[in-house]
Amino acid sequence: MLQTSLSSLFRRVLWQGAKFSDLTRSAIAFQGKFSDFRRPGFCRLDSFAMAPRFSFYAVANGRNTGIYSSWDECKKQVDGYANAKFKKFGTKMEALGFIREHDQLKVCTKVILKKKQVQKNDKKEKKKIQVMLLKVEESERRTSTKSEDGYERNTAGFVVVYTDGACSNNHKRSKALAGYGVFWNDDHPDNESGPITGEQTNNRGEVTAVIRAIEIAMKNGLDALCVRTDSQFLIDSMTKWVKGWRKNGWKTGSGEPVKNIELMKRLDELTQSIRVVYEKVPAHSGVYGNEMADRLAVQGAERAN
Repeated sequence: MLQTSLSSLFRRVLWQGAKFSDLTRSAIAFQGKFSDFRRPGFCRLDSFAMAPRFSFYAVANGRNTGIYSSWDECKKQVDGYANAKFKKFGTKMEALGFIREHDQLKVCTKVILKKKQVQKNDKKEKKKIQVMLLKVEESERRTSTKSEDGYERNTAGFVVVYTDGACSNNHKRSKALAGYGVFWNDDHPDNESGPITGEQTNNRGEVTAVIRAIEIAMKNGLDALCVRTDSQFLIDSMTKWVKGWRKNGWKTGSGEPVKNIELMKRLDELTQSIRVVYEKVPAHSGVYGNEMADRLAVQGAERAN
């Protein structure tokens, strides 16, 4: 697919020194998907006159980006708008994919412009490009691995869930308010947010979010879960430290009791009954699922007493 080849070219440019002209040509070809409205399958303004029932009108570039259920609503967003990008679909999932694909194109363009400006020894700018590339790969992953049951799956077939914790005034016990967020997919009935109990800290929010994600997965009969989180503490706890804690009677190497012991024990107990893998995602870098989980966690913290 063109998306996959474009990502491959990014990797070559960033790490293997591919010719920049190759990347530019691919981006131009990619952009052509959206610019040529004369191609069969792209909707023109007059093609919506006989719109069938249950159609979804995706506006990727217009006055207000979104999915609309009627042509009249869609037309208000695109009629007379310069470079409007829109298309009619039979399912909401396809419409959402079209919008995300257009967002991905904008990221690709930014990468091209950045690459022209970055010097070989500019580590800070290279890091920004890597974050942009991650957004592209995240978009590809989300649009290509959705299943009919509403879940996103990774390449190994594990159901993907994004978890996050949030805490206002973290480390200030008298003023701190913490919450957790669990995000499966857009409009998924099991998306969840809530305040945490006990001490109000961000780490407790992170752990609580994974506990709830696993409990929900088990309730729904899932047997393999991929947790995507921005918490390195959480990942290290469950992949490096937990075996030692268990062996030492839930004490650290220095003999101190493990912090948040009741939550850690519960999480360890749950992972004995379901396969769980963890993937690190960067915080606040535009990774869609992580941003949604963060939003849910903030909402949960706002409900804390």
